[in-house]
Amino acid sequence: MIALRKYVLFFIAIPLLAFSVHKYYISFTKITYAEKSEALQIIMRVFTDDLQNGLEKQFTINTALDTDKELETADEYISKYVADKFSVIVNGKKAQQTYIGKKYDADETKIYIEIENVAEIQSIEVQNKVLMELFEDQQNIIKLKINNKRKSFILTSKDDKDMLKF
Repeated sequence: MIALRKYVLFFIAIPLLAFSVHKYYISFTKITYAEKSEALQIIMRVFTDDLQNGLEKQFTINTALDTDKELETADEYISKYVADKFSVIVNGKKAQQTYIGKKYDADETKIYIEIENVAEIQSIEVQNKVLMELFEDQQNIIKLKINNKRKSFILTSKDDKDMLKF
């Protein structure tokens, strides 16, 4: 009877564990050009546990994201991490990005970034190396909406940047 309980417990626990750890490594970044405010508005979505691991690897600190023990300086670490791993070049010039903040949504973190003073866009180059130091098969999907045109591409560790001309 005890062996049967262990057997049943084993088969109940395995599927539960499978859902708590994801098996794919992906981030999603949406870049929208707001003509009226002359700004690029960026929302980056990453798995919170992966972001935590990236911060730990780069800064050797446990920020305890999305917990009661989250460091008060977590936003500073996220801002530095993103600035190091993510860049945008507009019309041949590196854009100054401003970290706006973050929001937790289930198992992902939404990171908000803005690039101001963008009068027009003739070309845009995006480099996204977020989490690539952790996972060889990390894919960072970039989706752009600029000048009423939609474009998208996938960045990998072997090809971590792409350029589009308008």
